[in-house]
Amino acid sequence: MADLMINPTKMFSVASPGVTAADGTASKLSEIYKIKIQKGLGVVIPGRFRLVMKLLSAVSTELPDAAEIYFGFQTPDDPRRVQPIGSMILYQPFGDLTTAQQRDRDFEASVMVDLGHEILPLIEDETLVIQVYSTAVVDETYGEFLIPYAERTPEELVAELAYRKAWWAK
Repeated sequence: MADLMINPTKMFSVASPGVTAADGTASKLSEIYKIKIQKGLGVVIPGRFRLVMKLLSAVSTELPDAAEIYFGFQTPDDPRRVQPIGSMILYQPFGDLTTAQQRDRDFEASVMVDLGHEILPLIEDETLVIQVYSTAVVDETYGEFLIPYAERTPEELVAELAYRKAWWAK
């Protein structure tokens, strides 16, 4: 598994295939972005990675510092259930820093995400979900994000999926 988590060579973004977006509702946990893994593909997202993100409100201002970001995933077996991964992340550092600063090593610690596991493997038809709770209405048309990943075939991910199944069952 080690080579998969150390070598992410691609980035998910709002323009990636399989990404859908929706506006968020004020004071309600909202699914802002969903990244559905394409047919025939598998991906591994590092358990710790630098997230680059900008989210704006419906009035084109940064989200409040106290806005909360959550990650989760869905499987085709239970598409209405979002399995949470990692802890809540405050939006504050993403609002304070430009996306260029977020990419800069000097600010890396401010924008690191810890999913609480070594890796997150996903296969075709599974979905990575980004949820936001904010007092402001989130306007997805002005949002952007970058999430690193390594691409693999589902057959190459047998051990990684067994790992995920073991921690999901706990």
